[in-house]
Amino acid sequence: MRWSAPWLIGSALILAVSPLWFPIVTLFSTPDAWQSLLEGGRLARLGGQSLLLATASASLALLIGLPTAILLERSPLPGRLLLRFALRLGLVIPLPILAIVWQGSLGVGGWLRLMLQCDSPYQPWDQGILPAILIHTVHGIPWVVLLMGLALHRVESTLEEDARLRMPPWQVLWRVTVPRCRVMLGIAWAIVAVQCLTEITVTDLMLVRTYAEEVYTQAVLQTIGPARAMAVSLPGIVLPAIGFVVLLRRGAFADLPRGESRPLAPLLVVKRRWIRILVGGMLGGIGLACLLIPLGTLVWKLGGGGDRPWNVSIASTELFRAIRIAGWLGIRSLIESLLVAVIVATGTLRLLDALRNRPRLRGAVLIVAVVAWLMPGPLIGLGLKQAIDIALDTEARLLPAGGPMRTVLYDSPESPLPVWWAQGLRIFPWCVLILAPTLWQIPREYHEWATLEGWSNWQRFRRISWPWAHSAWIRATVVSMIMAMTELPASKLVSIPGHDRLILELFNQMHYGVSRTVAALSLVQISICLGILLAIWGGVRHDAGILISSNETDNPRGSDSVPETERFSESALDQN
Repeated sequence: MRWSAPWLIGSALILAVSPLWFPIVTLFSTPDAWQSLLEGGRLARLGGQSLLLATASASLALLIGLPTAILLERSPLPGRLLLRFALRLGLVIPLPILAIVWQGSLGVGGWLRLMLQCDSPYQPWDQGILPAILIHTVHGIPWVVLLMGLALHRVESTLEEDARLRMPPWQVLWRVTVPRCRVMLGIAWAIVAVQCLTEITVTDLMLVRTYAEEVYTQAVLQTIGPARAMAVSLPGIVLPAIGFVVLLRRGAFADLPRGESRPLAPLLVVKRRWIRILVGGMLGGIGLACLLIPLGTLVWKLGGGGDRPWNVSIASTELFRAIRIAGWLGIRSLIESLLVAVIVATGTLRLLDALRNRPRLRGAVLIVAVVAWLMPGPLIGLGLKQAIDIALDTEARLLPAGGPMRTVLYDSPESPLPVWWAQGLRIFPWCVLILAPTLWQIPREYHEWATLEGWSNWQRFRRISWPWAHSAWIRATVVSMIMAMTELPASKLVSIPGHDRLILELFNQMHYGVSRTVAALSLVQISICLGILLAIWGGVRHDAGILISSNETDNPRGSDSVPETERFSESALDQN
């Protein structure tokens, strides 16, 4: 390997591992921190709340998302386009806005309770586990539909064609197609559950005590250090990580659908026209409701929201004030998130490509990604603060007069680097999840031929890996941009005063309830999210969207690819 590959591997591992490693080292060097594990009753309550929130939210999202994905992807019913658009918009809507919509419609002081004349004592937010479960369920449904749509598009067509010779289409769906997607069902459930376990936006507002919320609360009160935070979070990190490693070694993830991503024959066909119109109208109505109810709730809150009669002048004044104050802030947050996503996705692609012949390092990267995925966001923020402190102390010893590291990581009020570092750590697992299966399926014959030709690592990447995985890189960049733009638990703890983000300003304002300012900021954020979705929607050739499939097989055949790939037979490719 040339010098660039070890340099890339070393830099990536140092940046990725250090914030995760410092809390672990501090835990083992601080014996008193282990006493937190002896608080059996408190840990049992935290674990029970965390498990209930994650299990219930993920199960409900899967129960609703699987039939929805089948209706959208494998049925010819009308009205699907509107519902699909609403679900795609749900992918880019931040979790705090879903909480705001809930509180403004179904919560105390919401329009539905006012219509039903349900009198309740005023409180800024509903409290309890049930509202938190429902909000996380709504947030998880678009991700379940996304992942299951990807799996349904990649079911091998030969399996379905053989089954259709022996049974009707609806039996093919439930006996062949859905069982073929069982691994993706588990992955979708795990992703939604981990999102619930590592987020603090809803639990902080609704006073639901989970492991992540406990770490965040104590960190804000400065009554807990990284060692005790790591001790409290240790069971929720170690046990799922061990389970993942066991499943990986047993080859549980090798049973994902591997067919070519292309439109397949519909399996859920309704012959009666009036039933098709009725069901299609219901789908379109649900999609329209998913779009109008949140927007209507925010507009209602913007112009009065129950405190006074709705007034258009008040609504327009608040909205224009929010656009003037937070418009550029939201656009800057979008640009920064896109930049971080491009950097992390590109670095992850190069890192995974450099490790193609190094199975031990490849396993280490997977373990780091799993730990970063399972670690609560506030704990990553605490570890990142500790890493920054150590870096600044080291620089101070080497450069007593001061150096650039202190300026960009601590002193400069406009420096975004600590936030970018936190965002990069949080989106790194997503890039590994999307890019690793694609890169590591490249046939070995391609690299063997490149070795015979004497190609450098850069030539291998440019002519083999990039043409093969470029569409996966686009998907990783889009998903990472969405996650970076809405990241809050880790970046909030390391953000330098003076470097504001729209999602952080919105979260700070939410602690006072759903006010007109919060509604206006939410509408600004939704406008930015809508622009992102329209840009993605218009950038692809098919209405399924780039987040579902590129409708192109990731392969290196192209003007800049290996010309000799034509000599490899299809059987050789299947074997690899």
